[in-house]
Amino acid sequence: MLISLTTNDRRHRDKKISANQAFQVAWERLTTADNGSPQNPVIVGSSRHEPTEGSLLIRKVEPQDAGKYLCLVTNVVGEERATITLDVRSPVEARIVPEVLTTHVGQPASLRCVSTGRPPPQIRWFKDAQELLDDDVRIRLLDDRHLIQLATVATQDDGIYQCLAYNALTQAQASTQLILGAVNSAGVAEATARVALRGPPTVRPFVSNRTAVATETLEMHCALLTYPIKAVHWEKDGRKLPFHHRQKVFANGTLLLLATTVHDAGKYTCVASNEEGQKASASLHVTVKAGITAALDEQSQPVHST
Repeated sequence: MLISLTTNDRRHRDKKISANQAFQVAWERLTTADNGSPQNPVIVGSSRHEPTEGSLLIRKVEPQDAGKYLCLVTNVVGEERATITLDVRSPVEARIVPEVLTTHVGQPASLRCVSTGRPPPQIRWFKDAQELLDDDVRIRLLDDRHLIQLATVATQDDGIYQCLAYNALTQAQASTQLILGAVNSAGVAEATARVALRGPPTVRPFVSNRTAVATETLEMHCALLTYPIKAVHWEKDGRKLPFHHRQKVFANGTLLLLATTVHDAGKYTCVASNEEGQKASASLHVTVKAGITAALDEQSQPVHST
């Protein structure tokens, strides 16, 4: 027998018993020791496990509860055994390490997608909304595609990298930014710092509005013309972003909208501020056109800042 359920579920596993004589029921977890020998601990009552006559109740199921269980029924006549396999499934989660990578042309670089979930998720990578395939000789996908390795970073490698982790149940995605710095005779410096001027916050106005097709990824950049800048954030129709999981805001002023829907249309404003509380902003309007095979709109999910 195979039972499948998701984590935090509450599950009974029953074994029908019929006998005229008194009997005893025991539940065992079928495991093996490091040396390969059977190691079947008897399950006793606890806050999560409640064995009763013919049943075993597991509260708040966890991934480590997956495996084989043995129901052993004995009386004066003999014994009966039954094995049950419990398959625990859990939602997919994903993150990229590091969250932001600053490197330099000619240097090696790597990004890792750390994912969890049952069944174990598969991985796909995207750069600036374009999928990365195994046929790129400069970018290697290793460790079952969990690892991106660039032997020598080139100027075209700058951009937003996304990891999509998915299984038959759910999917999750994470994003990171690879930023290129510059090297000169004075040492190493961020490329953007060499063209910025010291002064109150100033943001370059957007030259045009943007139009996206539903389900595509839209990327917008906030061009900072002065320094020092303490913080940069984005707003949509006066509401600070992100307020759902498809909106990604990066420290350098980049905004990424994943799998756009018609609800993403509106006025977007980039706001930069300094230590003195001075602010500057620039705005543009985004229009989203429904694609021929546009996906169903997702319900907004809260994002918790850390």
